[in-house]
Amino acid sequence: FWIDMNEPALFFSMEGFKKAVDFVKKYDELLMKTGYMMVEDVTMSMGIDVTKKDFWIESLKFIEEDIDEFASLLVATGLIKDNK
Repeated sequence: FWIDMNEPALFFSMEGFKKAVDFVKKYDELLMKTGYMMVEDVTMSMGIDVTKKDFWIESLKFIEEDIDEFASLLVATGLIKDNK
């Protein structure tokens, strides 16, 4: 079996596969650590500091549109008043 690393499509697919395998290994490690480590230590081992306010702000930005849409639906159904 011969792999031609000069073939870009094959090289990138092999690199993609290697990254996926690395991700699964790191994810498995993360899951194992959750059984005996504090959440701050688990996330820090992955390079994520959940003790920083910026982490939470950036995390909420990821779902900001969903939050806004949910709030709009609550206002539209009369469950909450619009504070604008």
